[in-house]
Amino acid sequence: MNPKDDDSDDKIKGDGGEAEEGLEGDTAFKGTLLAGVLLVGVVGGFGAVGYIYKDQINAFLNQFSGFIEGNSSFVNLGFILCLNYLWILLSNDRSSVSLCVIF
Repeated sequence: MNPKDDDSDDKIKGDGGEAEEGLEGDTAFKGTLLAGVLLVGVVGGFGAVGYIYKDQINAFLNQFSGFIEGNSSFVNLGFILCLNYLWILLSNDRSSVSLCVIF
């Protein structure tokens, strides 16, 4: 009457036979295929958008570069403030918060 010799749990959980392993392998293959298709779709989508809107993207980057060069001191200050804010916001350790405020 050892509870470990009872086979009723095996009937409920399954015995880990080939049917379950085949199902897991099939699901893994479908997941891998789906991830590959999504990856190709996202990368291809960015490539297509970049090719279609390349003139607009180039104009924006040139304008943004001019803004950065013209207002470099304010941009550096804004970058430092944003970086410190994110560091404080995402910090779980309070000792790094005091270190962040010093710099």
